[in-house]
Amino acid sequence: MEKTDLIIAQKDEDAWLHATNKDDIISLMKPYDGELGSHQFVRVTDPKLTPSFLSSTY
Repeated sequence: MEKTDLIIAQKDEDAWLHATNKDDIISLMKPYDGELGSHQFVRVTDPKLTPSFLSSTY
């Protein structure tokens, strides 16, 4: 099974968090009509091992 992200509209947050059955949850899962962008990032797990060119960013 492939993992995918889910975007819930702000107006549906309460319904998502308090859904009580599968049909309620499925009704909130809709394709996103807009265009999505992305940003590359570097996860810093140990600042001592971070290259110096990144240290000013974190």
